[in-house]
Amino acid sequence: MEQQPGRQSQEVTDTGLACLVMLARFHNVAASPEQLAHEFAADGRALSTPDL
Repeated sequence: MEQQPGRQSQEVTDTGLACLVMLARFHNVAASPEQLAHEFAADGRALSTPDL
């Protein structure tokens, strides 16, 4: 599906959070990026380095 000119996707991936979840899952620790973002992210922003 092609985006129309002038329109931007509103969904932004928090790559730090995604990496943290992948690392947790590698070590068999249940982790959900949605739950972690809900608990620790401020106003829908990406988690900062100290937050991670």
